[in-house]
Amino acid sequence: MTESGIRKKIAATVAAMSATGPILKGNISRGKTGHQITWKGEDQKSKTLYVPDARLEEAQAMTKAYKQAKSLLEKLADLNAQLYKITAK
Repeated sequence: MTESGIRKKIAATVAAMSATGPILKGNISRGKTGHQITWKGEDQKSKTLYVPDARLEEAQAMTKAYKQAKSLLEKLADLNAQLYKITAK
């Protein structure tokens, strides 16, 4: 792939990342009192956020957006590595 082709893909990936909207990290599960989102914090301790039924669809969209943003970030890192390799002197 050419340098200009990689740069175009990088620009497209960055644009896609900015279009993901609000994000929430974690997995949604059904708990005893309703739905909840759980994830590991920076301190590696489990965190829980309770989700009212009225906001379940919103929370699902936000966790999906997080997964999409994470995937796009991996793609961006790979593209930057390719660009770094072909522009090394």
